[in-house]
Amino acid sequence: MEYVRVADKSELPTNKMIIVVVGGKEVLLANVEGSYYAIANTCTHAGGSLAKGSIDGSIVTCPRHGARFNLMTGKAVREAKIGFIKIKVKDEASYTVKVEGTDILVEYPKKKMMVRSAYIDQIDLCTRIVFKLYVRVGINTAQNRSPSHPAQ
Repeated sequence: MEYVRVADKSELPTNKMIIVVVGGKEVLLANVEGSYYAIANTCTHAGGSLAKGSIDGSIVTCPRHGARFNLMTGKAVREAKIGFIKIKVKDEASYTVKVEGTDILVEYPKKKMMVRSAYIDQIDLCTRIVFKLYVRVGINTAQNRSPSHPAQ
């Protein structure tokens, strides 16, 4: 496992949160009673920054619509609310955190290739669908063409 240094313990007081960058992604790093936890910073409901929300024990509340997530696991513990409408939210990605001396380190995610490969598969599928449509429309158009001037 590869870890990246993201902060010093002195930068993150007890029961506070900061944004750090790990593998090009914003990660919420929280100090919960002296233990450090990291989850994705972007709310799975509407993309709000969880770091701008509030922390209550091991729970962070999104400032936009009140979705709540467990900082230790990333699990959604309460839906988002817009007025009286409750909206389900997905769990947040969570990251392994370790402390070495005064350095806080977060595990660097190695899932980049899987995401890229799934994206390429989607592009490949779309390309094949568009090509099939193009071929079918092209053949049908060619078959239905009538000469503008009949042969004499």
